Amino acid sequence: MKSEDMNEIDQEQEEKRYLLDLMRMQNEALKRIFKNTIDNEKNNNSKGRF
Repeated sequence: MKSEDMNEIDQEQEEKRYLLDLMRMQNEALKRIFKNTIDNEKNNNSKGRF
C-alpha cells in the first residue's frame, strides 16, 4: 500500500512539474507578444511623426 501511495505522489509531483513548465512557456510567449505589440505601436507612432 505504501508503494502505491508513493507512486501516486510521484505521479502528482511530475504532473505539477509538467504544468509548471507549460505555464512558464505560456508566460514567455505572452511576454514576447506584449513586447512585439509595444514595439509595433512605437514603430507606427514614429512613422507618423516624420
